[in-house]
Amino acid sequence: MATYYLDASALVKYYILEPGSTWVRELVDVSVPDNGARANSILVSEASIAECAAAFAVLFRTRRISLRARDGAFRAFMHHLATARFHPIRVLTEDFYTAAHLTQRHPLKAYDAVQLAVALRCQQVLASFPSPSPSSAATGRS
Repeated sequence: MATYYLDASALVKYYILEPGSTWVRELVDVSVPDNGARANSILVSEASIAECAAAFAVLFRTRRISLRARDGAFRAFMHHLATARFHPIRVLTEDFYTAAHLTQRHPLKAYDAVQLAVALRCQQVLASFPSPSPSSAATGRS
């Protein structure tokens, strides 16, 4: 099983057909052949909750999607959060400070900087865990 972090722009592609949607859907929906469990763990920032809802509303207001598509995407997204298809990561105060510094070094919008700060924190946490050796991953032994 692999762990991925998706920002709001990637999450929207899961619900609304646009370039990249096929790849995102395959990443999220791939399952383990023997038991059907999800093969990948998908981490998302809590900021994505508001960002995705806003994106669905903007797509509707700009007439890129219908009201029915907006409501369906919103309901499905909220359901997927509630049923742990996605794993929301809390945005911490330190993430805002990291994001502020990132905006000074990179041309990022505010929410993009927050998303990156949360992703970098997730990367640090995940890197602190030992990786299974290739032979133990193949056999299921640790």
